Amino acid sequence: MTARVSSAPLVLAACAALAVAAGWLTAQVAVPDPGVAFLVVATAGACVALAAYGFATTRDPLSPLVVLSAILCVLYVLRPAYILASGRIGPTRRIDDELVSGPLYAAMQGACGLVLLGLACLALGHASYHFVDPVGRGAFRATTARISALDRRVVVGGSALLALAVCAALELWGYGTLIAETGGLGAYVSSLSERASVFFGRGYLAQIGLPVKAVALVLLAAFLVRRPPRAGAWRMILGGAFVLVMFGDFLTGGRAALLIGTFLPMVLLFHYLRAPLRVRTLVWVVGAALIFFVGARVATRDSTYEGAGGSVVELTTAQLRTLPETTLGGRDATPYDALAMVVRARSTGLEWQYGRTYLPIFTFPVPRFVWADKPVGGGNTWFTRELYPAYYYQSAGAGTEASLSMLGESYANFGPGGVVAACFALGFVLAAVYRRVVAATSVWPVLWWAVTLPYVITLIRGDAFHSVTYWALSSALVFAAYRGLVRRA
Repeated sequence: MTARVSSAPLVLAACAALAVAAGWLTAQVAVPDPGVAFLVVATAGACVALAAYGFATTRDPLSPLVVLSAILCVLYVLRPAYILASGRIGPTRRIDDELVSGPLYAAMQGACGLVLLGLACLALGHASYHFVDPVGRGAFRATTARISALDRRVVVGGSALLALAVCAALELWGYGTLIAETGGLGAYVSSLSERASVFFGRGYLAQIGLPVKAVALVLLAAFLVRRPPRAGAWRMILGGAFVLVMFGDFLTGGRAALLIGTFLPMVLLFHYLRAPLRVRTLVWVVGAALIFFVGARVATRDSTYEGAGGSVVELTTAQLRTLPETTLGGRDATPYDALAMVVRARSTGLEWQYGRTYLPIFTFPVPRFVWADKPVGGGNTWFTRELYPAYYYQSAGAGTEASLSMLGESYANFGPGGVVAACFALGFVLAAVYRRVVAATSVWPVLWWAVTLPYVITLIRGDAFHSVTYWALSSALVFAAYRGLVRRA
């Protein structure tokens, strides 16, 4: 007997893709000189269509297309809208911003067209898999009960405690070494505004907290499905482990490491292994994350670069009163700026890279003390060094990078064809992985998805080098912890 394949997902995907493609073609062909505002509105409609398609086919508020649509809306709708309102654009320091006029306006038009093209291909890639192997609407709600009934694995308590102790000691040693070399905790936190020079040649210390994070996530996933003996004691132990993980994330200077690398996996594990989260709960979660996002930036960056006086609480409160400027106007939502700059540079003779920015992914495992002349960085490094050398070389030893984004990197390497291939492949892979997550009979697929989705977000915002390498490393650590600490009863 063959399964009946519903045509509804294909129809929805086709409508979304056609809407996006129609907007892009209208902007590029039918309208001789489409305004950026018109293209931004078209992009907003495309993001809404993509989110509607993702939610209509799954009924899951945390399905990949819903999450990515929200991220893409911030980066490619709200950010260019802010640029139009402020009249300034730039992916690096505010003092390097340029006024929007002439060639830059034309570059923004080209960037908007590439975004619409990417959204169309993302929808088509997702639909091409979804049509063959569709996810039932609301299927994610049965995942928890199925795993609880079929997965009989339990945590090996002694091994888990030993692994946590060893990994925690490793993290404390690593960050303790950095803090001592910097001259104390206060001096170290101040230096995080230039963390590229702090970690140059010692990138392994920046990831010294990954093992304890991997063990903590594995234990959380296992305990959400099956409560362990002495649950109260384990809650305290696991809570302490996550406090250490979050403290380590903060000490790397990367807010994304805490919000996307730790907090989001925890949310995903609760959503799929304990009980589906309501939209209202997710709104509160996003609000809390936004407050932390602004506060952490004040503590690690603004207090150094802006030279503002006052306590962290006072500065954070002031920043929250002007959210559009302190979020969309900051340096964290600038992939659109980078894409526009690459489009402009291409019009003045910038050569295609033909995959060269992806090559450092394969040299990443070799430590720099073994290979001193190892290629530095990937897409972010190439972009900043090529177009913003003064910004890149401002720190001693290591370069300070700006985010290029997946769209910018694929375009810089292979032109519009690179955007088509990258976005179609991403949509296809996301559909395939999510299908296996909601049909899981054990904890592992959900655990791996909780590790993978955050790196998809960093890939969209950053470059392939950082996202792919750290995703592979994190996946390997989580897999090793899962196989070593969780056994069949």
